[in-house]
Amino acid sequence: MKTETAILPHLQHWVGEYLPNAEGKKPNTIRSYKDTWRLVIKYFLKENINADDITYEMLTYPRLMDFLSWIEKDRGCKAGTRNSRLAAISKFADYSIRQDFDAASTLYKAISNIPYKDKADATERAHFTKDELQIFLDCPTPKSNMGMRDHVLLQFMYATGMRADEVCVAKVGDVKFLTDGKASITVHGKGGNTRRIKIFNEPALVLKKYLRYRGIENQPDAFIFPSPRNKGMSVKCLEEVFSKYLKKAREAHPDLFKEPSYPPHSMRHTTAMHMLEAGVPLAVIKQFLGHKHLATTEIYAKLSSETVNKKLENWNKEFWSTYIDEPFDPEETLKGADGIPDFLK
Repeated sequence: MKTETAILPHLQHWVGEYLPNAEGKKPNTIRSYKDTWRLVIKYFLKENINADDITYEMLTYPRLMDFLSWIEKDRGCKAGTRNSRLAAISKFADYSIRQDFDAASTLYKAISNIPYKDKADATERAHFTKDELQIFLDCPTPKSNMGMRDHVLLQFMYATGMRADEVCVAKVGDVKFLTDGKASITVHGKGGNTRRIKIFNEPALVLKKYLRYRGIENQPDAFIFPSPRNKGMSVKCLEEVFSKYLKKAREAHPDLFKEPSYPPHSMRHTTAMHMLEAGVPLAVIKQFLGHKHLATTEIYAKLSSETVNKKLENWNKEFWSTYIDEPFDPEETLKGADGIPDFLK
């Protein structure tokens, strides 16, 4: 009788040793792969199967299809997110088949027969109106550590238009406060690309006070928005923050927030939409958000940094001059997810 093979030892070596050392994968990529496998483990946990008990033989075609259906229907994942989860499982299958062909063959065959979904079928990302944005930004109560973090976090995301994973890895050393009251930040984007963008006066001042309050303004390696263990937040944690305050906003204003889903990327989309409404050219938005390809902006010539900063300053003044910041204080930190192995946290 064939003995079934647990995936956890191979999975731990894959994320801890193989990906960073043999393949040289960036931390953001590894973090994304970990996110996927935490979801796989949560999927099994709901069936009372612990992480240690998951075997390759369990990862059949029907089981994987059910997992993908679960993250779409129960967790609201769009086609692009579903595809990225599928890609992460496929990468592990490629690795596993070289480590133990017999054990991994079930997973390898199953994953090879699952198609990717066309992103064109995905619904357009939602964005907040200006009224909705002000309500949403005011949802965190800045009278506790967690409330303070979330209060500044949501403002920071709108002010910078950064992707969720870019926000999660942002460190104090990436920020430079300028003599004119503004700040600039080096953004670590997709594929190891970096860009430097401005943060204008009002949100820059809030960020400066926040770093000073936490006592990390002189700690360049400290994460701006920490997890409970003072490491960078995970994208999953950011999704939970969004979900928490969206629920609060909807309960207080049932006539607003009509889109079915507002993931963290909605804030980036909101930034872009509000910039457009303020008259910021698409070419400026493309440069600010760090888009690699944006067909609608190809007709524009590359703008000078002076023009970019002037357009962005006008946009920031329009919003932040009407937004009133509040003081903040400490609170408890987030708790880790039960049932998830430490190396995936």
